[in-house]
Amino acid sequence: MLDRDSQYLEERLLNLIGPEGDDYELNIDLRRFITEALAPFDNERVRNIIMDNYNSVDETLKSSGLFAMGDNGHPQWIPFILEEMENENPEIRFEAAGAAGRLADISLVPALARMGNDTNTEVLSSIITALNNIGGEISEIVLKRFLQHTNTTIRELSKDALDNMSLEELPTGDPSKAIFSGEDEPPTVDDTFINYDDGLEEYDDEFNRSD
Repeated sequence: MLDRDSQYLEERLLNLIGPEGDDYELNIDLRRFITEALAPFDNERVRNIIMDNYNSVDETLKSSGLFAMGDNGHPQWIPFILEEMENENPEIRFEAAGAAGRLADISLVPALARMGNDTNTEVLSSIITALNNIGGEISEIVLKRFLQHTNTTIRELSKDALDNMSLEELPTGDPSKAIFSGEDEPPTVDDTFINYDDGLEEYDDEFNRSD
């Protein structure tokens, strides 16, 4: 898109939202669609609009704010995404994982790994997609753990993600018996994900180390 077309689109969308600081009321769905369309335009006004959605008491708008954070790509969103990965609402967790993947910051991988205990299939699918988008060695480690999941769909999604990442050849045989992290035997079904982030501490320390 030409710069002038991009600027024109941004201005039109901002006009629909209304003046900054105004109480201009929009239908929730319309505000959600406009905010998500504005998300790639990374400037303070757009980030304020995203934050307004995120802070809304309406969980549809909150979810939309998280979605927009991922498309916006600004690192200021990382703490909010991390916090919502533990939200009670699976829709919010789904959007948090998706936002992490679109943000594509490798420092978010250990947190995505800790979401591996989630019981919601859609949330788990979002985690796998996020890891696929982020890529890298530790994403591969986590995706291989999903090969042991009791849900066939989740195992297949993780295998597809690993194939898409063009990483080393996967183990043959039953994916539920995949070996990872140097273990001689895979965990039992009951404890596969209990200590889901084991072995990632070194990465957590590296990502959280102050300069």
